[in-house]
Amino acid sequence: MVGLGCKEALNLDGGGSSALYVKGKDTIKPSDKEGQRPVPAVLVLKYKE
Repeated sequence: MVGLGCKEALNLDGGGSSALYVKGKDTIKPSDKEGQRPVPAVLVLKYKE
């Protein structure tokens, strides 16, 4: 991350409840065989307009 010029970074858990949506589309598959688990917390990033 330092090599990319980042001053701060955050490492998020990649477990079975992980999901990544870009422009409303799911971009990763859950690691659990049963599919997506309920997500207890979310982090939303939006472009400033």
